[in-house]
Amino acid sequence: MKNREKVLQTSEAQLRTIIEQNPDGIIIVDKDGIVLFFNEVAMFLFNRRRKEFIGKPFAIPLVAGDLTEIDIIRANKELGTAGTAEMCVTEINWEGKSAHLVSIHDITELKHVERLKAELTERKKLDQLKDEFISTVSHELRTPLSITRAGVSLLLQEIPGKISEKQREILQDSIEGIDRLAGIINDLLDISKIEAGRVELRKKLIDISSLVKNVISFFRSQAGAKKISLKTSFRSTLPDIFVDTDKIIQVFNNLIGNAIKFTPEKGEITVEVSDGRKEVKVSVKDTGIGIAPENLGKVFDRFQQFGRVAGSGAKGTGLGLSISKGIIQMHKGNIWVESPPTGEAGPPAGEAGKFGKGSKFIFTLPKLSSEFIVKEYIDNGIKEAMNRGVKLSIIVISIGDFKKSLKKVGKEKMHKILTNLEEMARKTLRRATDIAVRHKTEVVVILPEAKKVDAFVVKDRLEEAIKEYMRDLTGKIQINLGTATFPDETGNTETEALINKTKTQLEAIYTGPERRRSKRRRVRVRVRIGVSIAGKDKEAELDYVTTRDLGEEGLGLYTKDKLKPGTKLFISIQDPSQNIPLETEGEVIWSKAFGKDKGFPYRTGIRLKKVGGVKSILELLKS
Repeated sequence: MKNREKVLQTSEAQLRTIIEQNPDGIIIVDKDGIVLFFNEVAMFLFNRRRKEFIGKPFAIPLVAGDLTEIDIIRANKELGTAGTAEMCVTEINWEGKSAHLVSIHDITELKHVERLKAELTERKKLDQLKDEFISTVSHELRTPLSITRAGVSLLLQEIPGKISEKQREILQDSIEGIDRLAGIINDLLDISKIEAGRVELRKKLIDISSLVKNVISFFRSQAGAKKISLKTSFRSTLPDIFVDTDKIIQVFNNLIGNAIKFTPEKGEITVEVSDGRKEVKVSVKDTGIGIAPENLGKVFDRFQQFGRVAGSGAKGTGLGLSISKGIIQMHKGNIWVESPPTGEAGPPAGEAGKFGKGSKFIFTLPKLSSEFIVKEYIDNGIKEAMNRGVKLSIIVISIGDFKKSLKKVGKEKMHKILTNLEEMARKTLRRATDIAVRHKTEVVVILPEAKKVDAFVVKDRLEEAIKEYMRDLTGKIQINLGTATFPDETGNTETEALINKTKTQLEAIYTGPERRRSKRRRVRVRVRIGVSIAGKDKEAELDYVTTRDLGEEGLGLYTKDKLKPGTKLFISIQDPSQNIPLETEGEVIWSKAFGKDKGFPYRTGIRLKKVGGVKSILELLKS
C-alpha cells in the first residue's frame, strides 16, 4: 500500500509539473464549477492573481468535448490586453474526484493574421476590379476619342469648308486636349497591362547608341524652345542589347520628357551610356528642380507628381515613371533615382542629397549570352508560328571539323572568321524581322514567318557572299550551311531540336577546283538527274550516269552532254542496299570534255545542296 501511495504521489507530482510547464493555460474545475488549480499561463491569459482564482467559481459554462472561442485579457501590455483563445474541456479525475480539465490556447496573433489575410484578399479584389474598370473604360474611350480627333482634323484641314483664324485656334487647342487625353488613356492601359502581367515583349538585338541618338533628335526642338542644352556621353562602340525597342524608347521618352519639363531655361540634360561587365548602364541627368529626400522613395509609385504647380506648368498623369520601372523590370534590369547626382553610387538607400540640385535617373539592362538570345528568338518564333499558323525557318552557318580548322587558323583568326560570317549574314538579310546571331561556334540566321522556299532563297544569297569571302581560305576551312523549317521538318518546340535538325542537313559550300581537297571516295552509284530549265522541272532529262567522285563537298560525274555552269539539278542517288533513293539538289560548277569514254565524254563537277543523304551513303560504304 505504501509503495502504491508513493507511486501515486509521484504520478500526481509529475502531472502537476507537466501542467505547470504547459505553454497553454491549464485550469482544473470541479463538478460544481469551482476552480481547484491553475498554472502560471492561465494567470497571464486572464490577468488574475492566485487568490482571485482558487476556490472561486469559473464563470464560463463547461461541456466536456467542446472546443470554444473565448475572450481573454492578457497581463502583458506589449501584446495588448484584449485577446482571443480556444478553450477545450476534458473530463478527468483530480485527487480522487471527477473534475474538468480546461485547456486555454491563445490564438490572438493567429486571428490577427487571418484578419490581415482577409483584408489583403479583399484589397486585391478591389484592386483587380479597379484595374479592370480602368482598362475597360480606357478601351471604350479610345474609339470615340479617335473619331472626335479625326473630325476636328477634317475641320482644321478645311475639308468641309473655310474656317477663320479664331476657329483654327480653338480647333488646334481641341486637338492638343484630345492628344493629352489619349496620352492619359494610353498610360492607364500600359500600367494596367504591366501590373496584370499581360505585356508581351518583342525583343531583338539593337544598337543602343543609335537608339539614343534617334531619341535625342526627337527632343531637340522641345529642349531648344527652353534653351536647354541636350548632351550625350557614350563611347562610339557599345554592345548590342536584346530588348523590346518600342518599350525602351518609351522609357527614354518618359525620362527625357520629365527632365525637360522640370529643368528651367538654359539648363542642361545629359544622357550617358556606359558598358559594364554584365550590363549596360544608362542615365538621364538634369539640372532641374530635383526631388526632395522624403519623396525619393515614392518617385516610381503610381499617380505621383512632385514639383507640379497649379496653372499652365508641367502636367502629366503621374504614371510615366511607374510604367518605366515596370518595363525595365520586365527586361530583368534595375532603375533608380539620385538627387542630386552622386556619381556611380547605385540605388540610394536613404538620404540622397539636397532638394533643388537636379536629379539623375539611372537604369541598367543585362547583357545576355548569345545562347540565351538565340533560344528566346526561336522560342518566340515557334510560339508565333503556332499561334498564327505561320512558318519559322532557320539557317545555321558552321565551320566544318571545327577543332581541326581551329588548329589550322588559330583562335584569333577563327574569332575574326566567325565575326565576319555574322556580319556578312546580317548584311545579306533584307527584312527587319530577320536576324543573325552568333551561337557558340556557329552563326544562326532566324527567319520568322519564312517558308522553306524562302529560306533557300536567303541561303543562296549567303552562299554567294561566303564563297567570295572564302577565296583566301580555300583548303584551310570548310563552311557548312543547313536549314530547317518549323513545323514542316520538326514538330518539336525545343530550340536545340530545331538547330540540331539543321545539322542533319548541313551543306558544304563547294568552292574548290576540279580536284577537290575534301574527303572523297570512288563508288559505283547510279544517279538520275532532272534538269530545271526556265523554272520548269524536267525529270529524266539525262540518262543514268556513273558517279566518279562522291565527297562531302560535291559530286564528280561522267555525263553524255556538256552542262552549263549554274544549271540547277535534282539528283536521286540510289543506295545499292536500299529500295528508297536519297534525294538531294545540286548546281553545275564546271563541265569539260574528258574524251576517254565515247558514251560519257564529259566530266562535270556538281556542288551539292543537301549533303545529309550523301553522308549517309559514305557511312554505309565505309561499313
